[in-house]
Amino acid sequence: MKKMGLIAAAALTAASVYAGEGIEINKTLSLGGFIDASFYSLSDDASATADRQSFAVDQAELDFHLNFDNGLTARVDVNGGRLASSATAGTSATNNADIEQARIDLAIDSFTITMGKFDTFIGMEALEPVDMYTSTHGLTWDLEPTQQTGIIGKYDGGMFELGFGLVNSLMNVNPDNNDEITFHFHGAVKPLEGLRFGLCFETGEEGPLAGGTGAAPTAAQKADAQLLSLDIQYKVASWYLGFEYVTRTIDVPLIADIEDKGYELMVNYAFTEMFSLTGRYGTNEGTTGDNLTEMTLAPILKINPNWEAKLEYRSQSGGATYTGATPGIASSGKKDATRIALETTLKF
Repeated sequence: MKKMGLIAAAALTAASVYAGEGIEINKTLSLGGFIDASFYSLSDDASATADRQSFAVDQAELDFHLNFDNGLTARVDVNGGRLASSATAGTSATNNADIEQARIDLAIDSFTITMGKFDTFIGMEALEPVDMYTSTHGLTWDLEPTQQTGIIGKYDGGMFELGFGLVNSLMNVNPDNNDEITFHFHGAVKPLEGLRFGLCFETGEEGPLAGGTGAAPTAAQKADAQLLSLDIQYKVASWYLGFEYVTRTIDVPLIADIEDKGYELMVNYAFTEMFSLTGRYGTNEGTTGDNLTEMTLAPILKINPNWEAKLEYRSQSGGATYTGATPGIASSGKKDATRIALETTLKF
């Protein structure tokens, strides 16, 4: 605690502030982060007793960036508050402290080695609210891991990008504790400025999956899991267009083959430097083949380079037999629901 106090004092007295990049303490250490707060109103069409309204500080995060010589960097992200999974689900607030990232990166020309705990390379949507076009994540989000622990090498040749490595679980369970290893591959082609075709694939043995999504094997069982993500992203002038398709298969011995698959389409248009509008449509077929769909509309106002506000309207509906991931509104139980949220994010 004393060391944290000294760092904070140094940041306030001797540091220079540069918008959007953090507080530079010295040539080796800089401090960044954000404060993310919201008010939301959730209406569950299936059960009026589940309706709720709440203010919350969803996340307060400190990011420590270390920059050494010869391409060596490190980063530690510490956050607390109501975790994103609980906040977007509309459940009661939970106070948590979490090491989101603790990573070391070594860059050698166009090749970078990343090791430790890091935000996943998989998928189209960003993890942090400071990088998101909406307040909630889409229906494909919960099929993908959010953080992973392991080692990944990445080559970025400008037009082509390739990454490969070994990580812990590809499921949304604790990435720091898994008794099997998953193979990771991702690649991208960027034929034009602003245009990116991406592919991510992971495969490995999971086990046991207690607390994971889908049917969990017993302690004596292990499951084979595969995940494939395909995305297209295009940024041109004031437009951003993104499309993603995800399929995840879990082969649980003696129980079943569980498959979730879905896609989402997202469009953002910046009317000015201060105001933009995002629209998103997504669907998830679920483990039963009965679809869940969502539509989201989110205007974004940049109050200044460090502070923005999002107003989001999200409506989702699902078939009577739908079972599977339902990020953004609920982790279980809610199918037909509406969520309105006002979110404000201050970054430094």
